[in-house]
Amino acid sequence: MLFLRHTAHALVIFSLLSTTKLVATTFKANDSVDNPMMQMPKDIRRTPRVRIAVEIQPFKKAVMRGIDGKKKIQFLKSEPLKRMLRARIKETNHFYLDDWHIQTTPVAWDKSTKVLTMKLKYYKQFGQVSKVEEFVGESVVKGYLTGSDGIYLLNGQSKRLFKNKSGDPVINVTAGFSPKQASEVAISPKQTSEKSIR
Repeated sequence: MLFLRHTAHALVIFSLLSTTKLVATTFKANDSVDNPMMQMPKDIRRTPRVRIAVEIQPFKKAVMRGIDGKKKIQFLKSEPLKRMLRARIKETNHFYLDDWHIQTTPVAWDKSTKVLTMKLKYYKQFGQVSKVEEFVGESVVKGYLTGSDGIYLLNGQSKRLFKNKSGDPVINVTAGFSPKQASEVAISPKQTSEKSIR
């Protein structure tokens, strides 16, 4: 009888340990499902993106003194700010270049001709800690896409000069690629499989 009691007790302990191990295994299996980081795709470039070259040339106010001694106000061109944007084709994107905030928004997409129209908005930022933005203006770039593997090039260009309410120049913006610039941009040879955009 003593042997049977100990045996039964051992069976109960073994059963409890087995159950505990089973529950722990189930928790680990569900942990990967509940953790969103475990479900993220490895290649984020699967989202179709388009390259848009942007050049912002700000104007700086300068007080000059002429030969006659009189002061004259001139607006001189500053060093241009250049950035290659890689915007998601189907969504609104936000980019920051020095003290400028650039927002890109797709306007129209013609799948048959692969012609994309993209709107760009420009905001001037002020302040160090708490940024305050001032809307300066917007431009529209339209062109056909070339490329592969979800990374495309916008073959089209828009140039525009933005002025303030007083008529003084603020920035000169060039967005997109001219035919010559587009031919000079190298596409990686690894990008060989064409990815459709709908």
